[in-house]
Amino acid sequence: MSASGKVIIGFALVTLAVAQIILFYLTYLPFVDKPSDEIQRPLENYLHSLRQDLTLEELTGNPRVGSISCPSPLIPIYDRVVNQFGLPPRKIPRNIHVSMKDRCMPPDIVDATLAWKEAFPYHSFYFHDDNAVDRLFSLEWQEFPHLNKFMKCVRFKGAMKIDIWRLLVVYRYGGIYTDIDNIPGLIDENAPITNEDEAFFLSDYWDRPSQW
Repeated sequence: MSASGKVIIGFALVTLAVAQIILFYLTYLPFVDKPSDEIQRPLENYLHSLRQDLTLEELTGNPRVGSISCPSPLIPIYDRVVNQFGLPPRKIPRNIHVSMKDRCMPPDIVDATLAWKEAFPYHSFYFHDDNAVDRLFSLEWQEFPHLNKFMKCVRFKGAMKIDIWRLLVVYRYGGIYTDIDNIPGLIDENAPITNEDEAFFLSDYWDRPSQW
């Protein structure tokens, strides 16, 4: 066998070995002690990048500013994509997600979204209209193989569908979800969510995770 043939076979064997290691990690991770952050997080990020076949910009459509025409007095809401280069690492990605049927909104709702952009200047802001919501559901969900089947049982396609969607968008892309008519209040770029937090939930009177 030629030297080049040996190199090709050797490369194929190495590739197969790497694939087997990744498969082992995915299969047995729930049953073994998790490795340290130094090993686990880069591998998680790599696997996430393989699975995530749409960027957030592709998911929302990210229309160019000025490209949407709305009937008066409605105002278009646009995404804001922030370059994360040079920012300190953050376990909860710097994304803010809101959703509504379409991007033409009353002025008070637009003001609420501007409040989030001002309070979180280093966060990207993504508006998900109905098309973007459906696009997320249409992605492959290996973790939830029966998702589309169960979605047929959702009786109220508006609120109930979005209740499921907002969990999926944060699960897949990370970040902050807020109802579009909320304002950040005392929450801003620096507190109470820190760079080391892996999850953050507001809670209600009974200490249950809440959207309010």
